[in-house]
Amino acid sequence: MKKGFTLLEVVVSIAGLAMILSAGWFSFSSYAVRRELESGAARVSALITEARSKTLAGENNSAYGVHFEQDRAVLFRAPTYVSGSAENKMEILARRTLISSIDFTDSEVVFKRLTGGSVSSGSVTISVRGNPSLLKVITVELLGTVEW
Repeated sequence: MKKGFTLLEVVVSIAGLAMILSAGWFSFSSYAVRRELESGAARVSALITEARSKTLAGENNSAYGVHFEQDRAVLFRAPTYVSGSAENKMEILARRTLISSIDFTDSEVVFKRLTGGSVSSGSVTISVRGNPSLLKVITVELLGTVEW
């Protein structure tokens, strides 16, 4: 009597293992994308809050704002966004996420000195590349409050 496995048993075992591993990989990948989306929304929201805080604190006797592009949000000293300024603070989104919609005048939100209210209300939508149904909307109200 010979002991061992037949070729068919080995192939079936490998196929079963491959199915289990692929299901696990898919679950992990989905989790990682959702975490990138959450992290991006939290970082952009924190940057907006920081701009408002700097404005309320009267830092450099200036107001501050955040400029939005597809792959980044940039904190700047108002009144005008200057790309590449040494004073800018940039948050670059993870490669699988993007700012898919910007509902602010000139793609930026600027806060008013003394009150901390925003010049205009609006929102930005951060979504997952290739899956626009996975998204987070960050809204800034006229009073300067940030919600997401």
